[in-house]
Amino acid sequence: MEGLIEGRIVHYVAYNGRHLAAMIIGVNPEETTADLVVFTNMPNVNGIKNFGMQFHQNVELGLKPGTWHWIERDETTRSVPPIKPDPRLEKKVTFV
Repeated sequence: MEGLIEGRIVHYVAYNGRHLAAMIIGVNPEETTADLVVFTNMPNVNGIKNFGMQFHQNVELGLKPGTWHWIERDETTRSVPPIKPDPRLEKKVTFV
């Protein structure tokens, strides 16, 4: 999928319906699945905010809980189009 690269920030849909910030840390080039680190800030059972990270593998693109999607541009849930990779950044680096 074009634009699906490591380091991109996306939304992960949590099972309570919240959209959480996540970073792509791995991709499957043949599919639209990605490995994510999800940043959490939800209250625990005692009502105290619990900050942390969760790691999820092979997460599918979608809008249902347990999936990821591009971050919405506004409240109408329009997706932000993928950014095309800059060819200047794809130069091979040779170490001597």
